Amino acid sequence: MFNKHIVLSDIFGRTGALEKFVDALPFSSIIVDPYNGKKMTFADEQQAYQYFTEHVGLEAYTEKLHQVLLNTNYNVQLIGFSVGASIIWRISDRHYEGIIQNAFLFYGSQIRHSLDIEPTFTVNVICPIKERHFDITAFKLAITDKNKVNIIQSHYLHGFMNECSTNFDLEGYRKFKQFIVKYSTDPNIISGI
Repeated sequence: MFNKHIVLSDIFGRTGALEKFVDALPFSSIIVDPYNGKKMTFADEQQAYQYFTEHVGLEAYTEKLHQVLLNTNYNVQLIGFSVGASIIWRISDRHYEGIIQNAFLFYGSQIRHSLDIEPTFTVNVICPIKERHFDITAFKLAITDKNKVNIIQSHYLHGFMNECSTNFDLEGYRKFKQFIVKYSTDPNIISGI
C-alpha cells in the first residue's frame, strides 16, 4: 500500500483547480509542477505551451520529478496530466527501490516519442477519445503488449480533467477521480472502468 500521491501538473502548472482536485483526494498528496509552485496566469493553452517549452521543457521537468523521487522515503502513487503524464512515462523504466507503487497517466501525448520504454511499475494510461496530432489507435497498439501497462480508453478529449482546459468535462472528471480513489484501495478494479 502507498502512503502518498504525487500529482504532476500539466503545462498550466499549479492552479486552483488542481489544488481542488488534490484536496478532494482522501490521501495525503503533494503537487509537483514545472514552475516551482508559482501560480501562472496563462490566457490559453497555446500561451501555456509556449511558456513551458521556452522556459522549462521536458528534460527539466523530468529531472525535477527524478529529484523528488530520490528524496522520497515512502511509497507513492503517481498521477500525471498531459506533460506530467509524459514525464512519469519517461522515468517509468528507472528503479526507485520500490517507492513507486503505480501511476495514472492522463492523456500523455508525448509518450508516443518514447515507445522504447518498458515500465518497472504499473502504469495506467488513460487515453483521450482522439488526439489532434496523432492517431490514438496506433498509439494504443504500440504500447498494448508492454508489461505493466494498462490502457484505459476514455470518452473524453485531451484536458478533460483540467478545469482550465477548453476540453474540461465534469462527468469525466468525476468518473476518473472516483476511479483513482477506488483503484488506490483495490487495483483489481481496472477492468471495471
